[in-house]
Amino acid sequence: MGKIVGIDLGTTTSEIAFINKGEPEVIKNGYSSITPSVVGLDKNFNIIIGQKAKDQMINAADRTVAEVKRKMGTGDVVVLGGKKFTPVQISAEILRELKRVGEQYLQEQITEAVITVPANFNDAQRQATKEAGEKAGLIVNQIINEPTAAALAYGVNNIKIEGKILVYDIGGGTFDVTVLEMIAGSLDVLASRGINRLGGKDFDEKIVEEIISTLKSNYDFDIYTDVDGSERLNVLGRIKAEAEKAKIALSSQNEVEIQIPFLAQKEGNIINFEMDLSRTKFDELIEDYIHQSMDTVYEALDAAKLTTDDIDIVLPVGGSSRTPAIISNLKNIFGNIIQGKINPDEAVALGAAVQAGINKNEISGDDAIAIFDICNHSLGVDVVRETPLGLESGFFDRIILRDSHLPFSRTENYTTLSDYQTEVLLSIYQGEDGRVENNIKLGELLVDGIPANKAGDESIDVTFKYNINGILEVSATIVSTGMHASTTINMLKYDAPKTKSEELTDDFMNGSWTQASEIQTTVMLYKSRRAGLPEQAKKKADEIIKKLKEAVLENDIQQIEYYDDILTALLFEY
Repeated sequence: MGKIVGIDLGTTTSEIAFINKGEPEVIKNGYSSITPSVVGLDKNFNIIIGQKAKDQMINAADRTVAEVKRKMGTGDVVVLGGKKFTPVQISAEILRELKRVGEQYLQEQITEAVITVPANFNDAQRQATKEAGEKAGLIVNQIINEPTAAALAYGVNNIKIEGKILVYDIGGGTFDVTVLEMIAGSLDVLASRGINRLGGKDFDEKIVEEIISTLKSNYDFDIYTDVDGSERLNVLGRIKAEAEKAKIALSSQNEVEIQIPFLAQKEGNIINFEMDLSRTKFDELIEDYIHQSMDTVYEALDAAKLTTDDIDIVLPVGGSSRTPAIISNLKNIFGNIIQGKINPDEAVALGAAVQAGINKNEISGDDAIAIFDICNHSLGVDVVRETPLGLESGFFDRIILRDSHLPFSRTENYTTLSDYQTEVLLSIYQGEDGRVENNIKLGELLVDGIPANKAGDESIDVTFKYNINGILEVSATIVSTGMHASTTINMLKYDAPKTKSEELTDDFMNGSWTQASEIQTTVMLYKSRRAGLPEQAKKKADEIIKKLKEAVLENDIQQIEYYDDILTALLFEY
């Protein structure tokens, strides 16, 4: 029987962790707990991964690639030494290296993994991540959001703590803010917002721009006209490497001297570059990014219908969260509730390991945490609407809104567009834009057998049901005849055997959906009324919640219904 691990597949670094005697632990690759998310080809065109690949970025930029996570779920092609690779193939090499590191340490085969993704990742990006895991020889047991994983890492050692948590997750290339509530050993995700292209690499780029500007003003050297081809790539590679070092240094000191000897030549003169960079100047360079991130914090709070005063704990995670300007801004907003005990580089991988441990009963009982998640993107259909110019197609009609608690079900009614129309092709989309062309198409559902009547005389009820396992069921019923059509879309294309961590089984999709929705309603009712309960009733309610959580983790439908009924009855006594 193989081992299951948790993996943080990051933009700049990746980590792997496992459960050791009930506690999550990051596995070191021989010298560090972090592995650079860099892949390259050596001079013999053999694939190299991690620090070895990163070390050759300066002198072999055309044979090295980093930040491929930003290309996941796109049609982009990565070229290394003239060879073409997909982002999935590159990510698979990183995952394969982490698997090798883990197996070497554990001395046993790793067969499964829980892999994390940014909360803001869409379905295509999540599917690409799953595919990369499979190419690396792993069964992808579950895909979970990075901020949720970080909260799990915190929660597993603070199981008795209750309150609202804000996770500020900024890594090398992506940024998420997630608001959660921890209560009775459960994590209830309230809202999540993010920016897919914001992270430490963007901070590096600002320093790179400052260096290039200084080269032009102080050294009369233009990187874009005075060098070309591979020489420009090498010069730029050296600048980027020093920019990253300077950024890291400025997290712990007020000024850094950037020195790049023998950077280039111009008209026979060697350029030995030197520049001082203060933390104050660095803060100015990244000020817009910091403001964007704090705006996103407020967006997440608004979506959760909370204020800054409602938050009890702020968890900064991701390597870039060490940036002093970020910590300073968070303190200005939230005060002294910033939690600094958890390692920001390791938090996500540790949380992924916690979820893996729960899935495989390596963490159980009082230490297990149940997650009540949300729909991260709106789901809906392509419709035609009346405009000042007449009927126009391509509008996105949201049926399930972003931040809806899972499981969720909703029905919308639509009418026929044309006279004697006998069929409708429903196009199903995911996204937030009002136009479907700017969203992601997930699938289609053909509804035929509509009676041939005048336009608008026939109507169709379209129902979206989205469950905790990432399964979207779309059904359509012709109102006048009762004829029914349906399709199921697995938002994560998840086809591995169901595990205990999935909280609720697909039985909820087949007759028990109403009960699943009632559980969420009961838990929310419990949270709203708990503070006003008498002490004895409060203790009894807490015990029932604990039992309900255990039933959810065990997928025990009978016990879930039993404890849901008991809790409902108790709450309505007061």
